[in-house]
Amino acid sequence: MINLNTLLSENLSAELILEKVSEYQIFAFYIPNLRLNTSFQSPLRQDSTPSFSVFYADKIGKLLFRDFATKEKGDCFVFVSKLFSLNYYSTLKKIAYDFGISEEGIYVSNRKINVPKNINYRDISKPHIGIKKQDFTPRDLQYWQQYGITKDTLIKYNVFSCAYIFINNSIFKINNSTNPTYAYLELKDNNPSYKIYQPFNKEQRFISNVDLSIWQGWTLLPKTSKILIITKSLKDVMAITEICKIPSVALQAESIDPKEHIIQQLKNRFEKVFLLYDNDFDKTENWGRQYGSKICETHNLIQIEIPDKYKSKDFSDLVKNHGVRKSKSLILKLITINS
Repeated sequence: MINLNTLLSENLSAELILEKVSEYQIFAFYIPNLRLNTSFQSPLRQDSTPSFSVFYADKIGKLLFRDFATKEKGDCFVFVSKLFSLNYYSTLKKIAYDFGISEEGIYVSNRKINVPKNINYRDISKPHIGIKKQDFTPRDLQYWQQYGITKDTLIKYNVFSCAYIFINNSIFKINNSTNPTYAYLELKDNNPSYKIYQPFNKEQRFISNVDLSIWQGWTLLPKTSKILIITKSLKDVMAITEICKIPSVALQAESIDPKEHIIQQLKNRFEKVFLLYDNDFDKTENWGRQYGSKICETHNLIQIEIPDKYKSKDFSDLVKNHGVRKSKSLILKLITINS
């Protein structure tokens, strides 16, 4: 058997463990009969209503757990630490012991270790999402108006206010006063999918089963025009289109590399194609700038960026912080000097 005392914290790491077993195998070891993207009773607490899920987060490329009741979320190591009330290094030791892992590899010991079979969890189907719509409340309209987005634009882009959301076999009633929730409807081959947006949920603002190949706002683009702005969210698409009267479209995430033939289609329809991604001016890594630069270099697009002095990472924040007129003027100026 492995002596836990020999597994020194400075020699053991999450990276070493994940060289031996996968995130899925760790979750499945401690959650019998685990099914991904399905709500079930929480193993971390007494739970009469299925409100716990393990899912693959595309944006960060990891399996995460999510407790919809407590709002807790984390990876397999956070889960084990909460399950057994352990600190980080004790969690590593616990997992190493349970899987028979040492610095040299996996032990063949005199105790039986039932390691769950690994699966290709990146290909697991996305969760089923449904909604019950409600009329936009005054609070809803006030929230969107701070970004210069009106009710007519929300309707035009198939954005709905939610009274309930349905995720797999779980139903969640929305408290509009504390956690207003919006659904972005996408239709591809007549199949509906939803991106759920909870702007005040700091743990998980988005839940989605939308195909990552779908461009937000694509169906509302004109056949041709002088200028197109590619941005990074439907909120920015709506704000740019309404305020600046410039066609705009967005990928599902900044990290997605668009297909060359799609970019060529856009270049054939629009005389100039600009890209406006986040300026993460207050972060150690300016990911918006890096992703934007890579896409512009690969596809020969024109990159524009909100200057640091405005302390606004994207166009919708710019409108909120500096108003409609100043925001419109700045975007038109950026287009002019970069043309």
